[in-house]
Amino acid sequence: MQFSAKLKAISITGGITFAIALSLSIIQPPKPADKNPEGFRTPIVALELAESPAEISGIVGVAGSENEKLFRARFLRGVYLDYAFMIFYGSFLFICIITSNMHKTNILYFAIFTSVLCVLSDAFENIQLIKVLRNHDDLEALNSLRFFTLVKWLILSVISYAIAYGLSRTFRDKIGFILFLVPSLAGFAILFERAAVEVQGLGLAVAWLYFFIRSLPTRFQFKTRET
Repeated sequence: MQFSAKLKAISITGGITFAIALSLSIIQPPKPADKNPEGFRTPIVALELAESPAEISGIVGVAGSENEKLFRARFLRGVYLDYAFMIFYGSFLFICIITSNMHKTNILYFAIFTSVLCVLSDAFENIQLIKVLRNHDDLEALNSLRFFTLVKWLILSVISYAIAYGLSRTFRDKIGFILFLVPSLAGFAILFERAAVEVQGLGLAVAWLYFFIRSLPTRFQFKTRET
């Protein structure tokens, strides 16, 4: 794929990714039914890493209540739309990896493996999330949900580091390097503090937006150069 074609693919997949992300932010509840677990600000992020039925009920509402039915319906609509979201953000990341590391051999295999694994983890996460939303006391689904969520965010950390490294080597892009390095490090911090995912999520949004903007046909667009 030619360099210009890669940038066009990034702009298309990135644009659709951000459009779906905006839709998700509207569909999903911006605030919890009662309260988020300590350290969390975003209900859907807290829901994916909840550690007990009590935390689920705090976010979604007491099982069987009218409020819970409304919150559950909104979360479920978001989950279904998320299946489309993961396809486009997975494609976006795949092209970002091979573009930022275009001079590295065998980068294609790494890009395919990590982007596909990330999407699969997200898909399995959603399956468990649906189960938990329908039954707050399903501990097996709750544990599986937390596992697949951690796997997804850790893979995103690896992908972010790969893009950061590629931007610094291929384009000598210090800003891009820092923007992608921050969510990469925040992702590994989740192993010690789960609420660090909020930092990673915000960091990824900024980093992805940066790469998207630099893919557009403006004076800020990436230019090829020898390393």
